[in-house]
Amino acid sequence: SRRHNYENPLEIINARSEIEKNVHFHRIQSAILQDELPSKSDLEVFYGNYTDFIFNIIDIYKRLNLKRKCELNASTHLSRVGAVVYQLNMNDEGTYKYSAIAMMHDAVEDLLDYPKLSRNNKIHINYYNSFLDDFIPKDLQQSVKILTNHYNFIINYIIERLKGEDKSV
Repeated sequence: SRRHNYENPLEIINARSEIEKNVHFHRIQSAILQDELPSKSDLEVFYGNYTDFIFNIIDIYKRLNLKRKCELNASTHLSRVGAVVYQLNMNDEGTYKYSAIAMMHDAVEDLLDYPKLSRNNKIHINYYNSFLDDFIPKDLQQSVKILTNHYNFIINYIIERLKGEDKSV
């Protein structure tokens, strides 16, 4: 496992340490690292009724072969963040809202098709809204949008415009 950043609050460090002992978390991470899809029964432990959306997101990350700078599948990061939020008991009793939101926090900026978003040199809000409806449950959309890094969103839009105009990036 990755070394902990000990400048994080102790509560987060402890939650990360505890989640690493969880067999369901291990099976999820192991599947992702082996370029396989985790079982829905393992995902349900952390994401409950949002499991199908989470599974779909992990599947798309896998199909697109999205990697972090360290070359690990990018969904390993999402999975860890969601599991840590679960371990911190941030969900309301009987719900999985906050662990699901945490797991989806990078999905919009990572999975959005920027050429579709920026066709004809305009941002197509209908495409953006349709994307959200397809990948993020309605009741989580506002929270996920708040966590979306819109700086990267805008930079990617500009890069696509420059590519479309055959300009150097």
